[in-house]
Amino acid sequence: MRRIIGLAITGLACGGIALANTPPDAPSVNEPGVDGQLVNPADVHMECAAFSDADPGDQHLCSDWEIWTVSPSELVWITPCITGVERVHTHLGDGVFMNSHAGETELRPDVDYRLRVRHRDDSGDPATEWSGYGERLFTTTSQLELLPLLVNDIDAVAPTWNATDGDPVILPPGSPDPSIRLESANGELMIELQGNDGVTNTIINPPALADHEAVRVRMSAGGVAALALPESDFSFFDDDGIEHTIYVPSRSVNPGADALLWVSASGATFEASEGDTTPVFETVARGAPVPWLVRQPGYVVERVATGFQLPVNIAFIPNPSPAPAAPIFYVTELYGAIRTVHRDGTHHDYANGLLNFNPTGNFPGSGEQGLTGITVDPVTGDVFATMLYDGAPPNGPHYPKVVRFTSDNGGHLASTMTNILTMPGESQGQSHQISTVTIGPDGKLYVHLGDGFDYTTAQNLNSFRGKILRMNLDGTAAIDNPFYNASNGINSRDYVYAYGLRNPFGGIWRAADQALYEVENGPSVDRLAKVNPAQNFGWNDTDASMFNFAIYNWVPAHAPTKCVFIEPETWGGSGFPADKMDHMFVAESGPTYATGPQSNGKRISEFVLDQNGALVSGPTPLIEYGGSGKATIVALAAGPDGLYFSDFYKDADYDTPIDRGASILRVRFVGSADFTSDVTYGPQAPMNVQFTDTSNAPDIVAWDWDFGDGQTSAEQNPIHTYTASGAYDVRLAVTASTGLRTTRKADYIIVGDGGGAQGLRGEYFNNIDLTNLVLTRLDPVVDFTWGGGSPDPAIDSDTFSVRWTGCVTPQFSETYTFYVEIDDGARVWVDDTLVIDSWIDQAPTVHTGSIALTANTPVEIVMEYYENGGGAVARLAWDSPSAPGALIIPTERLSTCDQTDLYVTLDDAADPVNAGGTNQYLASVHNDSATDAHGVRLNVAIPAGMAPAGCTPSQGVCSTTLDEVSAYLGTIPAGQTAGVIIDTTIGGLTGGVLDVVAAIGLNEIDPNLANNSVVEQTTVHLAPVISEQSGSTMVCAGEQASFHVTALGYPAIAYEWRRNGVPIGGAVGSSYSIPATELTDSATYDCELSNIAGSVISEPAILTVVECCDGDTDFDGDIDVRDIATLQRCFGGAATGECACADTNDDDVVSQPDASDILGRMTGPN
Repeated sequence: MRRIIGLAITGLACGGIALANTPPDAPSVNEPGVDGQLVNPADVHMECAAFSDADPGDQHLCSDWEIWTVSPSELVWITPCITGVERVHTHLGDGVFMNSHAGETELRPDVDYRLRVRHRDDSGDPATEWSGYGERLFTTTSQLELLPLLVNDIDAVAPTWNATDGDPVILPPGSPDPSIRLESANGELMIELQGNDGVTNTIINPPALADHEAVRVRMSAGGVAALALPESDFSFFDDDGIEHTIYVPSRSVNPGADALLWVSASGATFEASEGDTTPVFETVARGAPVPWLVRQPGYVVERVATGFQLPVNIAFIPNPSPAPAAPIFYVTELYGAIRTVHRDGTHHDYANGLLNFNPTGNFPGSGEQGLTGITVDPVTGDVFATMLYDGAPPNGPHYPKVVRFTSDNGGHLASTMTNILTMPGESQGQSHQISTVTIGPDGKLYVHLGDGFDYTTAQNLNSFRGKILRMNLDGTAAIDNPFYNASNGINSRDYVYAYGLRNPFGGIWRAADQALYEVENGPSVDRLAKVNPAQNFGWNDTDASMFNFAIYNWVPAHAPTKCVFIEPETWGGSGFPADKMDHMFVAESGPTYATGPQSNGKRISEFVLDQNGALVSGPTPLIEYGGSGKATIVALAAGPDGLYFSDFYKDADYDTPIDRGASILRVRFVGSADFTSDVTYGPQAPMNVQFTDTSNAPDIVAWDWDFGDGQTSAEQNPIHTYTASGAYDVRLAVTASTGLRTTRKADYIIVGDGGGAQGLRGEYFNNIDLTNLVLTRLDPVVDFTWGGGSPDPAIDSDTFSVRWTGCVTPQFSETYTFYVEIDDGARVWVDDTLVIDSWIDQAPTVHTGSIALTANTPVEIVMEYYENGGGAVARLAWDSPSAPGALIIPTERLSTCDQTDLYVTLDDAADPVNAGGTNQYLASVHNDSATDAHGVRLNVAIPAGMAPAGCTPSQGVCSTTLDEVSAYLGTIPAGQTAGVIIDTTIGGLTGGVLDVVAAIGLNEIDPNLANNSVVEQTTVHLAPVISEQSGSTMVCAGEQASFHVTALGYPAIAYEWRRNGVPIGGAVGSSYSIPATELTDSATYDCELSNIAGSVISEPAILTVVECCDGDTDFDGDIDVRDIATLQRCFGGAATGECACADTNDDDVVSQPDASDILGRMTGPN
């Protein structure tokens, strides 16, 4: 308060100096842009209109910025009489939190606030020097919760548990033995290590849990004296082959006591208590050293070097030495140092003390300025860097400059520093400053500059600000720049490559199109764009102008800071797989100095562009922050073995935003294990399965298959025979140059009835009408919230449908109520009774239906669901008087039912069938087992040329599409048969062999099985139908004449060409030619086409053969005006038909030489 009081006293002392003074105009608030705007509580961008005062000569002295809570009305943050750029653009770091928010560094989430700002002039009149307040209401966003580590099973590969010094952690023996276990919130065991003999630990790895559960660590001392455990890392593979590491803190556990920890998705641990029923992420026990979550399989994040202060950019050294201590890249630190980083992760100053001002350290706010861009000359190894400099230190205006460094000791240290371009008078401050510098494929230097918080500079070619500059490596303007004109002296205009930009902080060249791309920060909208010379991006202080020429816009802003391409021309593709080549990756920094994960930043996103730079797909997250600290992504560069990035802030144990302790990390491709098979379901054993390794891990040398039936293989692509019915997990582990990669697919192979596999069979369709089946799988429960996504990458995010089938076994004999929560439609049958029917588009809605069931008696259940846009939700629950609560039906109560000893027959009525006719089939399912068959479905695929005209089931329901009949037959009692009569229409323009395939449920019935009838084959006959043929023609004697006909028909068509109705010997193809015509060939030609279904004769074509004389096109003996008219019609065309005689030089084209010749030989009247 001392500063406020002092200012007030100063104002009073000056009272009466300017009695005629009028107050400045109240400023409007530009950011946040509208009342009620959602704003991140850690980074509120506050911007107002420029100072305006009616008094001539009054200048803008300072501004007051205030933030108040709306209810109750309380001042919680202020920047009293702030000067400099912050008068019109400020951040939370520039002010002071007070009252209920005293001591805090960010606003609170989910709170309504009021922003106020006023301007003060320099008149000194306390009564009139302050303007009125401009105001804006805004609301802070919710704080994203940390995600728990979710696991339902741990792979058979033994976990590793090592202290941070590398030694294995061995539990002592005891009675009972001490242990460490991973468990769910209700104590379900995932894995346990117990004390054994003091040399090894006993591992207990139980079957999979029913669902993925949040991981809790329980450390038990058992019967030993106080159990002292060191700080350690517990690593394991889950059932999907993903490796996880849990970061366990050191603990001392008393005899008989337990210590509990919750685990976040990053592996960080948090204090837990016995009373917790869900994860509590409040008190960190041990943070994850690399708190970044990989969002695409086959990648890891590793720390390369640490101990940096605000690392902004990374530049790799071309062709570095392989020695461990050799320099490999440089890092710019915002506050004035360039660091040389060696292969072994050590680093030292390349150059320091590069700023001549104090950047204050206020984050977010005035501390966000200094040294930024860096690039290395691939020829000389010289370093170019961009930075701000004080024109009148210590408190003068800051201006941008470009500096070149040389080294005389192999790039370890800078030996010289040269300013190659300084731009005094171009005032710049935090963020909107000089930034990226690159060397283009033309060998020129490209430098990005922000607008310095003055948007008018972006459109002014007489200012360097708001531009991308292009210059020679010595800093002089390139003479082929778009606006270069040396006649009036060299100034900013001569350097401009593109303009109209706000804050183009990141940029990169793409090898595929030799073009420059930029990422740019806007007020509330950010931009990704391709840069062309002389391009004006149109920044005019509005969010709308940020959409100009955008490939992609982030709305709301995500603060992109850097973009790179993964491409073979740069480090051979950085070790990424071939399907990532020419993909762009963008660093999204997000809110400044925000805590924890952020929805609008703290990630690397992937974009796919086409050859012209248009967006194909993206953004797709590659990695995201998953910790509880401050780290975010700013620097990003493609390196020899991955994507390198900086986390900018010290992530944990920090005191201020500018603490040294940030890191350079790397996203490295290690690949993943995966496989496919030719079949996954079969009606009965034995069943042969061809497995195919599709792993993409590099340099695989070994394969370890576990087929789930006790059998294994070391082949890459084995064939395995399953000899018994059952549901089998399949596991593949591959040994690659990047280590062991594993994957396991639960219930991947189902033989026969699946051995009572738990869950429901799900059929997923890429249409809302249960057609276009693309995926089948076993779902343990129906409890899905897909949101705007989809069940699988192969399925569109909207307009899909699902059918779940199987059996449900009630626990009690009573009336059960079934519940569905759906968005959009669903219907449910239980024991062949439709209990829920809501097949309409709708927001998430709960529907119910009831039916009496008998305890422990399985009944068939079918749920059909569709999604037609927006969010997608599908849940299936139940309750009963003995088990109230509308609980999701658990996996152990669901099964795939028994469907053994079923076979299909297909009978047709006629063979052959002519096109345009009809045919009828009876498809039947026979149940020869001793038990009822539940959930029987019959699908008959109808190939091209035949369309289903209708279907009549013996029971249940059926429906037809253009190429399929789908029948739901329900339950077929033991020893009985059910089926469907299918009426078909044979198309009129196609023919061929009709091969009808039948299937039951998810399992295609093999027609070669002994108890199956052979599927009938029906030949569809089609009489010839002519679709195209030649017409009449005139040729000159000696020229070729040709005729052809195009037709459809089945079986094969016989052709016979005729001259004046008489067959021509040997003319039996679809075309007929006379190579050198004579006058006697003039006649009528046609073709007879026939097969066993019928015949047809083509239309007659008249051939006229004439003696062609030069220019006499009408053959009247002279060349006159009628011939000239023909010449005009034929000019420029081919010399055929009536135009043949106009081609006097026989070059097959009627052209100028022919015209000159004919005009010179006119004999008739003109």
